[in-house]
Amino acid sequence: MAETPSEQEKQPSGLEKMVEKAKVISRSSRVTRIDHNTFQVVGDHGIYIVIRGVDGLFHCGCQGFLTRGFCSHALAVNMVVGRRRPRPRREAPSPEPETESSEDEESTGADDAS
Repeated sequence: MAETPSEQEKQPSGLEKMVEKAKVISRSSRVTRIDHNTFQVVGDHGIYIVIRGVDGLFHCGCQGFLTRGFCSHALAVNMVVGRRRPRPRREAPSPEPETESSEDEESTGADDAS
């Protein structure tokens, strides 16, 4: 029997499943940094090495990544690195420089009164 459209909508897509899997991996301490650009990820079916390429993107050696060009392991590393990335410092706004015209007006007003 064919599924109705409402039943199909309730089932997560393959991409949604992959994102959820990556969230579980990243939250459960299954990503270990080996060096600046290399990570070990304990997946559901093995241990994988994920590297950050010269393009700045993460690449995994698993079959899924080799087939599709993305996987939950590389996404999990991206999530972990994103959480660890230091946030840019928010600099306090610099005080507005005093304008000479306001000081000149005050001194001019004082000179006029004398």
